[in-house]
Order: sequence, then structure tokens, then C-alpha cells
Amino acid sequence: MKQTYILTSLLCLTTLLMPGCTSPIGSGDDSSSSTLAINFGTPQADTRAAVNSSADMGEFSVWGWYGKDDTNSYNVFDNETVSRSDNSWDYTGGTRYWIPGYEYNFYGVYPVKIGSCTANGLITVNNFDCSNFGENAVDLMTATANRTLSNPIQDDESSAVAMEFKHTLTRIVFSAKLANGLDNGYSLQVNEIALWASNIGTMTQDMSQPDSQPVWITEPYLHDGDDEGDINEEYNAYLYRLTTADGALQSAPPTGDAVLLNLTEKGDLLVIPQKMSETRPVLAINYTLSYGGSTTSSIWKVYPLKGNIDWTPGASLNYTFTIDEDNAYFNISVGDWIDGNSGNEDVEFN
Repeated sequence: MKQTYILTSLLCLTTLLMPGCTSPIGSGDDSSSSTLAINFGTPQADTRAAVNSSADMGEFSVWGWYGKDDTNSYNVFDNETVSRSDNSWDYTGGTRYWIPGYEYNFYGVYPVKIGSCTANGLITVNNFDCSNFGENAVDLMTATANRTLSNPIQDDESSAVAMEFKHTLTRIVFSAKLANGLDNGYSLQVNEIALWASNIGTMTQDMSQPDSQPVWITEPYLHDGDDEGDINEEYNAYLYRLTTADGALQSAPPTGDAVLLNLTEKGDLLVIPQKMSETRPVLAINYTLSYGGSTTSSIWKVYPLKGNIDWTPGASLNYTFTIDEDNAYFNISVGDWIDGNSGNEDVEFN
């Protein structure tokens, strides 16, 4: 699995002269702070649901502790909101200052004011709701950083703390094509794609572990005895319903190679990572075929996903439908969060 992350040098440090200041804010009982402050800016609205770069992040929450001998003795950030304006950032609760020689551990969550974090870096997000898609979808990312400044601080030490925000959800896109060998006179119209799956889950992530991964707990959508084959009759049970009518999907893929159906922003689909054998999601496509001036009635094809590729954190899955005269089938490819970026979206905040 390719891990997607957004690299943010989010803690921009600037030298502030503060005559008479002898104690840092949020630094416990240690008064040997420097005059090097952690500094940010003012908020800016998020621009889309699925975050592809730091430009899509308006604000996030941060926790931080510092101490010595691998002990986080003092809290310096406690679920503070960090907001972006242009290339500067600001946080709530007053200015904090570095204490040279102490080890600092920072933990971040996007979006703001959800979840909790302990001093040893255990992030918990309870009952995260992934039921919305398109413009109303909400991305969920976590980050951590560790930093110690020399005592005294050296002139050549970097003034930035780099945090890597990693996606904890799974991104799903859909593609469609006509089967090879069909006459050139055929055309395909995709009307909608439906997906039934667990859409609320609880996530924990131990950020103290190297290359830590989110762990999700969610309830099965289908239980023992439920029949996946009848699910298409329960039209009111749609959990995700992307249609051409509401602009979430491209309606008529051209012939030839498979074409992405999801439209930018309106077609964003972010789901709770889950094991297909446990939650038993179901996928369906509705389409029509035209040939020689005749068009079929709407055709539904329903696919139980039990036994298929699991949805894992940070992965982007492309379900590609191939349509022929009598049937439709799909295959799944695992790719980058954004095409061509090898799973990484790196942006420096200065």
C-alpha cells in the first residue's frame, strides 16, 4: 500500500524579542525558555473535501508535550487550533517558546476539534462519520513530529518543525469502458453507482510507534443471514449514491480506454477503511447501452465485495467496470491519492 502524506513544516519559528519575559507559556515549571517562538497566522476556508495538498487545509488541531529522558513531562499544546492565512499560521492560547535541550513531541489531527491525544501519542477519533461524499465529504489525517533544540541554540539549526500529515481514510474512484471487441456503434451511458458499506468508525493510532498505522473498528453493514443479492431492491438503503444527474459522475465515457467517472469535488468518495470479509460491502452500477438507434432500459448490476481487496488507510482504489452486450464486470487497481505523485503531496509552510 502506498502511504499518502502531506509534508508540512507547520511550526514556523521566528525570533521575538520580549524584554522582561522569563517564563514560556505552557512550559510547566521550567523557566529557562529561549526567545524563539512558535508562530502561525490567521484562518482560511478549506477549499475541497478530499485534501490533496496543504493548500486544501485551512486549520487543524495540535497537541504537544516536552521533557527529558523520553518523558513527556510538560504539556505545551492541548488540542489547540492552528489556522492558515496565505503562508503564515497562528494558534490559540498564547505564544509558546522553545526551551533548549528539551525534547518536543507534536501530534496533529485534521479536521479540527475531533478526537483526543494522550501524552504518549495515542490519537483516538470516536464515531467518525463518513456518510457524506462529494463536496460534503470530510477527510481525516494525522501527523507527528519530534524536535530537540541544542542548548544553547546553534545558528545553523533549522527553525521549522516538519510534520507529515497522512490520510487515514480510503479514497475510491470509479472508471468505465466498453468491452474490447464490441462493434464501434455501441455507446455507454452510466446513470449511477451505489455503494453500501460501513460508514461510521472509531480510529486509534499510536503515533509513538515507527511508521504507525491507523486501526479502525466499525460495525458490519451486512450480518450473517443477510442476502447481498436482494440489496438492490432496497433503494432507500443507499449509503453512497453517485449519479450523473447531480454531477458526481461523468455520464458517457467515450469508447476505448477506461475513463474516470468521478467528477472533481462533487465525486469525491472517502470511506472508512474496512475488511471486506467482515463488513461485507456491496457495489452496484446502473447503465444503459445504445446501438443502431436502439437503447436498452436501465440495467442494474450488483456485486458483493466480500473476498475483494480490503480498504486500507491512505490507499486510492479504482473500480473499473467493463461493459459488454450481456454483462458487466470490474477489476480493482490500487494507486496514488493523486495521479503521478507516488502517494506524496509535499508542501513547505514557511
